[in-house]
Amino acid sequence: MAEPATRDASIALYQYLCQEIVGSEKSVKARRMMNNVRDYFDSNDNKSIITSGSFGEGLEMRGSDLDIMFVLKCIEVCEDKSVHLNPNKAYFTIEADATQPGYTQLRLRYEHYNKKSNILEICEEIGEPATQNESIALYQYLCNKIVGTEEHVKTIRMRNAVSDHLSSYDYMEMITSGSVGEGLEMRGSDIDLMRVMTFIEVCENTNVPINTDKTYFTMETVDAQSGFTQLRLIHINKR
Repeated sequence: MAEPATRDASIALYQYLCQEIVGSEKSVKARRMMNNVRDYFDSNDNKSIITSGSFGEGLEMRGSDLDIMFVLKCIEVCEDKSVHLNPNKAYFTIEADATQPGYTQLRLRYEHYNKKSNILEICEEIGEPATQNESIALYQYLCNKIVGTEEHVKTIRMRNAVSDHLSSYDYMEMITSGSVGEGLEMRGSDIDLMRVMTFIEVCENTNVPINTDKTYFTMETVDAQSGFTQLRLIHINKR
């Protein structure tokens, strides 16, 4: 009974979008053709113009911005350095290690000579020696003010290992984990302590040999949040 009503509502919504917001299919195609023609006449031997985004797709909606790309034909951007160089083009490689998601830095690998344009004018020189000095200074600051020296970190790890050993028993093992367990005793860090009961086994499935001296649980993650699990008891030690 609900299918005809749903179909009628979908048709009504489609008609409303076509008439009031997006435009008809014929109108969208006309905008796309208009954009393609304008891009063609605005392009030349040195650059290509591409109207993109929602407007480029023919969707002229209220509040939409206009995205225009300028593609310089004298420049190539590559993901790696193993490419065949054209002496009439400038080549950049992609470096996305120190950039935000969706962005990248470009490193100039080869500059061609062109009287009309100077590629170096749009580039910013980043000195590697200065970057190296900044890295060393940052490392020293972290060691002296925040994390501690390598010897200090090893001492904290040893202290945690001794404390865990003295706090453990035949039926339970104590493990200090997290940042403190790794020796990073920073301000605001919490302490993560794990207690491992030696008479309990947690398995991913039920196809395991059962030791009658232990209690067994299986993991069930279907109805659990990411990073968590539910445990189902499949065998109990009655001793």
